[in-house]
Amino acid sequence: MNLTDIVIVGSIITGLLTIPFLVTNSFGDYISAGKTILGVNESDVTKIPARTSKMLSADRFERTYETAFGKFRFIMAPDNIFQELSRPGTNVQVITTSSQGIWKLTTHNYMLKITEDPDRTIEEFSSADGSIIRLKEKGGINETFEGFNPDILLAQMEIARTLLNDEVAKMETIKLQTIIPELGVNQSNPIQPPQPPSQYHINITSINYTEEWVEIVNYGSSSVNMENWTLSDTGNHIFTFPDFTLAPSNSVRVYSGNAYSSCTPSETVLCWTSSQIWNNGGDTATLKDNLGNTVSTYTYP
Repeated sequence: MNLTDIVIVGSIITGLLTIPFLVTNSFGDYISAGKTILGVNESDVTKIPARTSKMLSADRFERTYETAFGKFRFIMAPDNIFQELSRPGTNVQVITTSSQGIWKLTTHNYMLKITEDPDRTIEEFSSADGSIIRLKEKGGINETFEGFNPDILLAQMEIARTLLNDEVAKMETIKLQTIIPELGVNQSNPIQPPQPPSQYHINITSINYTEEWVEIVNYGSSSVNMENWTLSDTGNHIFTFPDFTLAPSNSVRVYSGNAYSSCTPSETVLCWTSSQIWNNGGDTATLKDNLGNTVSTYTYP
């Protein structure tokens, strides 16, 4: 979440405080929230005891939905948003400020924490089999492993990431069904809950603006199909990847400009356009996956 979103949050709270706040229909949305938390249908939700509450003060808005089988909590303040979804054996927290996002998943078997700010992303994973700390900064990745078998840990880490994404999606559903209507936020442009950083370990590592190529490296442990991914510059020139797979520890260069005329696509070469793309005075390359999520950026000089 950027600074603008935090300002919007502050304005929402301020707006709520400018008129008398009387709680009406406080519990009318518990069925929709219960369906998402419990994973059951509406008729079954009403058979399970539940507790719901909301609070508004001068500096925050808080909404809680709780049953014996799960709990969702949303706290909004002018400088941060805190969201939590707890179910038996699983707890997910998302904390967002104007400069940082934190996603944390805790289960009986493992813990995954992702911290992202404008300069770097840190992934911390631990289980009974060991731990991994992965630092993504300035186009490179530094990984530290402790344990017996890194392949087992990496597999567990991907399972944890999938679960984290699923739980964050549930939090989004609850928020759209209960929090957003209550606050009166425009549904066509709501405050979006932050999504965990991309699961891909693919980085733009260098740009040669005189020879007009961009190098992209897969630092991950598995191949990635990059069909419909995009590479763009600040001038909004966009290259869309064809059906192309980047193997682990391999790199590919995307050529443009004068190099395009002699460019032949291969496992390590892709051809963009004969136009000059990269500015001599400086530019930023942005790599996005097929869902539009930013995977990597690279700025020079």
